[in-house]
Amino acid sequence: MNPNSNDVIVGEQWLVLAKIGQGSFGEVFEAQDIASKQHFAIKREPLDLEQPQLHHESKIYDVLKNGPGIPTCHWYGQFDGFDCIVIDLLGTSIKQLQETVRFIPLDVVIDLGCQMISTLEYIHDKGIVYRDIKPENILFSASCTMPNKPYFEPPMHSPPPSPPSCRSILSGWDKKMSVYLVDFGLATWWRNPKTKKPYPECKKPIKYKTGTARYASLNVHRGRTHARRDDLESLGYVLLDLLLAGELPWSGITAKTCKQGWDHLKNIKEDMLLEDICLGLPRGIMDFIDYTRRLRYNDRPDYDHLRRLLRGCLESGPFSKPVMSHANSRLMPSPPRYYQAPPKKNHKRDHSHESFMKRRPSMGGYRPKSNEDDSVFKMDDLVKELPSHKSYHSSSTPRRHRHHSSSSQNRNYRKHNGWNSHAIHNYQWEK
Repeated sequence: MNPNSNDVIVGEQWLVLAKIGQGSFGEVFEAQDIASKQHFAIKREPLDLEQPQLHHESKIYDVLKNGPGIPTCHWYGQFDGFDCIVIDLLGTSIKQLQETVRFIPLDVVIDLGCQMISTLEYIHDKGIVYRDIKPENILFSASCTMPNKPYFEPPMHSPPPSPPSCRSILSGWDKKMSVYLVDFGLATWWRNPKTKKPYPECKKPIKYKTGTARYASLNVHRGRTHARRDDLESLGYVLLDLLLAGELPWSGITAKTCKQGWDHLKNIKEDMLLEDICLGLPRGIMDFIDYTRRLRYNDRPDYDHLRRLLRGCLESGPFSKPVMSHANSRLMPSPPRYYQAPPKKNHKRDHSHESFMKRRPSMGGYRPKSNEDDSVFKMDDLVKELPSHKSYHSSSTPRRHRHHSSSSQNRNYRKHNGWNSHAIHNYQWEK
């Protein structure tokens, strides 16, 4: 390859091809190694950010190197007024799959959940908590991408085409669907990396919440220090979200302020019984969340037990019996007229998503229609305890970004690499 004068080459090695993602404070580009022709993802953020994260994220990747479900960070440095890291290019996110097919089979959800438990076990054993588990941050390998959308418009007044089934999409992927956790900008230490002693739990409630409210644990809602238990409780909510086709009971909550939104979700999660939240799902899902909620701050979770709970949800498994509602259960804090009693008949075990949804009470009147409050909030001070590493780090200032997907849908509509436009600070890069 003979680069021309218009090419953007980062670190004298990676040729920028196209922008493939953008978040609140940064962007992601697809790039190609000039020598090996292999494709990578480049994340960048401006050097003048008030709360930069890429330097911190690169150090976290260094600590977690070669772990299961951890992409490799190949380089960190500065280029054209930006902090940049080069990491493995991955494929479709679980969120993208969910939005495309809506229903994801139980066995697929269980497999993804068990993989994520192993990834979190590795992360936790390294002394780190992730703090932002959500479907957008869980990606499949690079070969797993969504099919292209059709290039024709359906005739007017004709019904919209039905979405593809999850099975049909997965049939074109690798037999082993490996998933990876990305975006470690909010990760921090639960123990001192030098002494290996756990940091004490904060006595005062933490004012600024960290993570995504939709999947936040009860303890995070209550202002307690983030611990290993909270990552796993958040994973439980992600699995619930996948099984319920995005219809968590607290989806779509509106609020005038972030604090009100977080408080509203906290009240719903506290006041609803797990039997009502998990109604119609295999009991192992409910037991999974219940176990994580019972853990104390410094408890080491039993990861093997959590994997057994999930695997036991499969057909004829020890935890596959559907969750039933108790007659004297407390209902959610909305007026009772919004709650529809579950059917009393036809409790035959059925693991299809349609049957799960039919057994569940309607939440339509309880949730106002709005966009989800999935904001990410201020970090606490534990990130200041990071050790220094010399492997591929250069001097720089110590923020966060979105996933780095190689989705074919994105690539097909790109007209240029987008490197010279930066919407956040209106930087104009001239080649």
